Amino acid sequence: MSERTIGRAELVRQLGVSPRLVRELLRQYHGWLSQPDSGRFTALDLARLQIAARGRVSGRPAEEIENQLVATRRRGEGSPRAALDTSQRADAAGEAAAAQEACEPPAPQEGPIAIELQRLHQTIAEGAERERRDRDRMLTALMRTQQEVAHLRQELGTYRSRRQRKRGLMRWFRG
Repeated sequence: MSERTIGRAELVRQLGVSPRLVRELLRQYHGWLSQPDSGRFTALDLARLQIAARGRVSGRPAEEIENQLVATRRRGEGSPRAALDTSQRADAAGEAAAAQEACEPPAPQEGPIAIELQRLHQTIAEGAERERRDRDRMLTALMRTQQEVAHLRQELGTYRSRRQRKRGLMRWFRG
């Protein structure tokens, strides 16, 4: 029974990264793939490349990504090219599932760092909300000030014209 494989386009789609990054990952982690030159990738290859892609996107160093790949190998593989061995093809699906579990993000923990991160996230969110409210208040105050200035200009114009009319009437009486 042959294992289901996917092509490079499907690999790019499932990884959710750019084709350029996929090419770089394939070049860098060539030894970790079951059939690297065939252009076809197994579920285990996909899982390994997901680990590498997530590590690369999150900015982890290459050594840390390699350590994660080694950790998945310790869970049940003998070598990076173990999927080629006929004796291990039967449990390749189990290995793929183990590698897939390894690349999923860990569940949120309640450690002190996680609590501090949640607190910082809350503080940032509150700061952004406060900044938005302050900006809205400032815009409202600016609009009111502009309306008052327009109103005062209108009043001043009206006052001058009355005064000028009044002066003209007084000159007529004196005249």
